[in-house]
Amino acid sequence: MVQTEASTSGTASVVSAAVKRRTNALRNLQLKFVGVESQLAEELHKLECKYGKLFDPIYDERAKIINGDYEPTEEEAAWPYATAGTDEKSESASSNSNGGATKKQKTGGGGGDEEVRGLPDFWLKALGANQVISGLIADEDEAALRFLRDVRVKLNDSLVGYTIEFHFNENPFFANKTLTKTYELNTERSKTEPLTGEVSPLRRCVGTLIQWKAGKNLVEIAAAKSSKPKSAGGPSSKQKKGDENEDDDEDEEDDEPSSFFTLFDTHGENGFNPLCTGQIDPANANVEALGLLAQQFELDYEVGQLLREVIVPKAVLYYTGELVDEDAGAEADFGDFGEDDDEEDDDEEDDDDDDEDDEDEESEEEEAQPRKKKSAK
Repeated sequence: MVQTEASTSGTASVVSAAVKRRTNALRNLQLKFVGVESQLAEELHKLECKYGKLFDPIYDERAKIINGDYEPTEEEAAWPYATAGTDEKSESASSNSNGGATKKQKTGGGGGDEEVRGLPDFWLKALGANQVISGLIADEDEAALRFLRDVRVKLNDSLVGYTIEFHFNENPFFANKTLTKTYELNTERSKTEPLTGEVSPLRRCVGTLIQWKAGKNLVEIAAAKSSKPKSAGGPSSKQKKGDENEDDDEDEEDDEPSSFFTLFDTHGENGFNPLCTGQIDPANANVEALGLLAQQFELDYEVGQLLREVIVPKAVLYYTGELVDEDAGAEADFGDFGEDDDEEDDDEEDDDDDDEDDEDEESEEEEAQPRKKKSAK
């Protein structure tokens, strides 16, 4: 019996070692798979660079029409798929974005749309129609973004990455004609956990140093405005409701935009993401500072990818309102829902009162009914 147990234990240890060997072999195969994925990402980027050059002439024509440097012919302006809904959206978008400029220019002479040059405020409206980007635009930024004439994506041929270029007309806010944000993406795996370790997709991110004109630094203006007390008339309505809503108030303050132009800030040392390089010593790291830095790089990456993949190529659809973020209209719908909900609550309270009255009447009848039976006896 003892020999049997020993032999069984020995067999189990042998099987365990064999399983471990085979499992490690599969891990090494998975590592090769990850390596092929990295090569695929690099090859796809080369292919994007190749076709990106075919997009450039299209973007050139778009920029000319937006800025009034070219007037499309009747043939070029004929849209064969137009529907009533699309026409209404286009007309609404045009009137909303061009309204101020149109009125101003019409006072100089008696003309119609011909007096408007190109599509004023095109990029301001296109950027503002995206929920994430609009959350970065402070009220003070809008005047500067009206001078934005073109936004381009330039893919990097030498490494996996790209540059977002914001081209401005001469303006009273800064001397730069072009503001850029350059993204270098990470294709390497984690050095300590190559199969499961999470690695930031953004290796490096560098923005233009903005040459602000005197008194026109919109980042400082927005920061000064956000640092002012919200009101001097006592606690807010939410504060009156109780301490349980303090977190909501803090979240709302955190959500307030500082300035769109903070997008061009460069974080970390020379823009390198320390969470990507693997040079962090956990024992000596400032966890709070690293957490904040991680959020900044995450936001940079999200904004960069949105501009690159969606907003720049589909800008006209944001401008006309044909492309709308699903969450963008949720706030307005929620407002209507809230009003209806209050009415429903009132109705429910009335129904509850009626139900209570009915229950009282039923209980009285039940109490009276047995008494009748007793009297009958």
